[in-house]
Amino acid sequence: MDRAGKFLSEWIVKQQGVLILFVLLIFVSILLELGGKFDFVLIDYTHYIEAARRLTSRVSPYKELEYFSPPWFALLLIPLTYLPNKIGTLVWLVFLVISNFLSVVAWLLYLDYPKSSHQKPFVALLFTLATPSLYTYITGQVSPLVLLSLTFLILRINCSWMEILTTSIGATFKPHLSVLTIFLYLMESFRQRRIYVFFWMTLTVLLLIIISTWFYSNWLEEWVLALIEGDYRGGPGLVSTGYFGFREGRVPIWLLVLPVFYAILTWYKEGTTPYVLSFSLVSNLLVIPYHRAYDYILLYPACLYILAHSPKSISNLAAKSLALLSVFVIPFSPLVLLSPILVLVALLITRVMSAIQPSNERKNSPP
Repeated sequence: MDRAGKFLSEWIVKQQGVLILFVLLIFVSILLELGGKFDFVLIDYTHYIEAARRLTSRVSPYKELEYFSPPWFALLLIPLTYLPNKIGTLVWLVFLVISNFLSVVAWLLYLDYPKSSHQKPFVALLFTLATPSLYTYITGQVSPLVLLSLTFLILRINCSWMEILTTSIGATFKPHLSVLTIFLYLMESFRQRRIYVFFWMTLTVLLLIIISTWFYSNWLEEWVLALIEGDYRGGPGLVSTGYFGFREGRVPIWLLVLPVFYAILTWYKEGTTPYVLSFSLVSNLLVIPYHRAYDYILLYPACLYILAHSPKSISNLAAKSLALLSVFVIPFSPLVLLSPILVLVALLITRVMSAIQPSNERKNSPP
């Protein structure tokens, strides 16, 4: 991860870096042009901004508004409320695209995939324009920022207190997406006797709670009610029935929890390896009662792990195909709910085949 800054500074001044930034800027321009032509708005971004305006007036951000994040996320968006709507939308959209791109670049560096430094930016560009990413852009969802914060939090070995503070804030914008991975990260920090990580994360959350309470004292109760009951104009809450999920599909909860226990057991044996971290992100998506296609950008680390660690075999070709279909094709279809399951299966195939191949190589090697 410490190579990220050096890598970015190197390729950004080269031809491929300039080209990719140019492509991303053209992409953002096209989105904004389409938005103006078809009266298109980033619906979730408008909800975020409305929540920010309400908090500045000490009004609830949860009543009659589809807003489910903690109040400190809306508070951080207050500066955007002073900008013209088009300028604020542009700033937010560019921020999402860059967050997505940097997250993928960081994982590519962590996994050292592909080996060529010239290819890494193009792979990052491909995933920056993948289907879940497109959903975040057209809705204005904050999921790319959550992925970026999680990435720079869990992949750094020795974080400064400022890095822990800033990344912890971003990771809590959608806590239901990150709870398992953060839990494993904290457990690993305890195991490595890095107690300061727990201290700074706890202090960060406490400060956020105090600041949020100063702006609106009843936020915690209303936030929980919004999550459970969904007492707003759009329909049911995130945890209540109404949005189709695994629970509505009659999938036993114990079956969905099994990958979580497997992730914890594997962490206990191996630590926070790339496999464990990517597996935990996928498992978290299976357990939570609500998620949509824009949250599937959290499948990217698992997909990149599969691409980087799959030995050459028919089974791993199937694993790679499943992973790529799950983030590039299936989110466009009614089978979108299957994406996390298919990525999980692909991860397990990769894991098994990676263990089998070295064993076969040892058997076939001459004495």
